[in-house]
Parts: sequence; C-alpha cells; structure tokens
Amino acid sequence: MSGACQAGTDSCAPQLCDEIADECVGCFTDADCNDGLYCNGEETCVSGACQAGTDSCAPQLCDEKADECVDCLIDADCNDGVYCNGEESCVDKICEVGSDPCTDDGLFCNGMESCDEENDECLNSGNPCSSGETCDEEGDVCLPLPAPLSFELVPKSAIQSHLIPLPLFMFIVSDDDYTKFEDATTVGFSGEDIVNPPVTMVLSENPIFVFSLIKPAGLGSTKGSVEIEVSVSTTEGEGTETLSLIELPLILDGMREKQKGEAI
Repeated sequence: MSGACQAGTDSCAPQLCDEIADECVGCFTDADCNDGLYCNGEETCVSGACQAGTDSCAPQLCDEKADECVDCLIDADCNDGVYCNGEESCVDKICEVGSDPCTDDGLFCNGMESCDEENDECLNSGNPCSSGETCDEEGDVCLPLPAPLSFELVPKSAIQSHLIPLPLFMFIVSDDDYTKFEDATTVGFSGEDIVNPPVTMVLSENPIFVFSLIKPAGLGSTKGSVEIEVSVSTTEGEGTETLSLIELPLILDGMREKQKGEAI
C-alpha cells in the first residue's frame, strides 16, 4: 500500500541475528546448537559458530532411543572373533561370554575333545587304545585283541551236485592248546553255496561237529570248484579256514581217467 511502511524480513534466517554487532551468526549459546540427538554428543557455541559434539560413549555403543551408553545392541556386537571361547550373546544390552564349543561328547573311543582355533573346529584325539588293543565303548576301557583261533577242517573238501542238495558232515578240530570251543561258538560259511547257519555241536570242547546242506550248482554250471571261507568265533577269538567244494562231474571225470590208466 503506497504511503504505508512495510515490515522488513529477517535477512539472517536460518541463522541468528546479532543486533549489537549487526551481523548474522550461527549461535549465541550452546542451546542454539543442540540438534536433539544424543549419540553424536553435545554441541557447543564457539565465537558464534556451532561446533559438533563427540561420541561420549566410545568405546561403548550408543542407544539413541534410550539416550544411554550400552555394551551391545545385538549379539554380533559382542563377537570377539575367538572361536574356542564360544559364541558371545547380548543380554539386556550387556555382553555375556560364550561357553566352550568343544565339550566332552561322552564317547570314550574317539579320545579327548579339543578346540582348534586356527581352523575354527573341534577335534578328537582319536582311539585311546594302543596297538594290540580294542576299544570297549560300553565299558570305557581298552581290551586286548582276541587271539586268532587255530583249527583245521576234517575233511577239507566236499562234493557239490548239479541237481540235488548234498549233506555236509564236517568236524572242526583245534590244533593248538589255546583254541577251545564252547557252547557259544558260532560257525558260518561265506557265499551262498552252503545253507547258513549250519547245525553245530561242541563235543567236549574239541572238536565241533557241523552239519549243513550244499546247494546244487545248477545244470550247465562250469565253475568246477569253489573255495568257501569257514569262520569260527568264540568269546576268546575268531579264525577262518578254507573248504573246497568240487562239482560232481569233475570227480567222475577223474575216476574215468584213472580207470583208463589202469586198463592200459
């Protein structure tokens, strides 16, 4: 409106105006510099200019919401980078130490547990038993290995038919003073040519009488003869011997050759 005075505008905004010095300034007092944040420290007014504050929580962390210094906000804040002292955790903004990650697993036969910091893993010292011993997990002890049983088969061979099963009668005889047979003695045959398990009878500790059936080889079989592993196990040890199964045609051929030789 002409002829009327109009008010001026603050030429210092957003700064402050120093009327005495006729100049614009950043602040007059520290309060003018407060940005309302706790974690970046307390700002100050120096010669009309605001100076930023410093983090007063270092080396701790700052919780802006609670306006306080704390040890941690999450578990990762507590991680000290060491594997063997366990995984640290943050509980109520305070770091709790971890626990040994390589505690005893309760097993005897894998040895003592230990922590490998270099590779961040738990290790076992391995079988605690020495050579010549076996580890008994149930009893947590090392026991001497059972001595091998020494015995022979009587007879050492048997006949196998092409068409019908044939009976196997055999004795297992100890051939040293150590090997003794007992009621708990078990006998087994490898392969599928002989029926398992056989019928066995211990005769006054020595020998064992064995009865089983030899399965037929089948028409057209050309395997000739096979070797069967006979295993014997007692509470004192175990051992094996070999039984030969000879197909009936081979035996007949041998008899014919013998007869031809005698005729000449």
